[in-house]
Amino acid sequence: MGLGELTMQDLEDELEAPDRDNFMRSSLNLWTAAVGAWIPPQVWPALHTDDTMPTGGYLAVDSDSFDMRYCGVRVAARDDGHLQVRSEFVVESIVEMWDAIETAMADPDMTLMLTPGLFAVCPPELKRRAKDFGQREMATFTSLVRNLILEGRVKHNSQMALTEQVQRAVAGRTQTGITLSS
Repeated sequence: MGLGELTMQDLEDELEAPDRDNFMRSSLNLWTAAVGAWIPPQVWPALHTDDTMPTGGYLAVDSDSFDMRYCGVRVAARDDGHLQVRSEFVVESIVEMWDAIETAMADPDMTLMLTPGLFAVCPPELKRRAKDFGQREMATFTSLVRNLILEGRVKHNSQMALTEQVQRAVAGRTQTGITLSS
């Protein structure tokens, strides 16, 4: 046997090792989304749907402090009791962000969720339908969202940016619960 050859026994032994991500990368040549990801890699792809996104729901908006991009993610209840999520927009300026929010909020059944900094500068015409959503709420709801995903109660349409963020996210413990970082 030469160097670099794997036997079936090698693969079976490595499969039982505690570092499954390393096994998938080095032995199976499969990219893993993140070491210590908050959900197993096979879960998110299995929740794909081609169904049209329902109307209404919640539009959560946050900013990327490094690249100065703004992202809006929307979630809405489906008729079958599941939730469906999609990336509503990713823009490069605060002016584009408010324009994208205004477009999404044309749906009268939409509620806007903003980080504290964005909430503080929210235009009055949007503020009446907006809620302040910060780290405390993230710590409160992250475990619940994770469980909904693991139970198959969340659907999505496989948008690349959303898929990468969800699969790359890593959970971190805080005093009030868990929250995500990527």
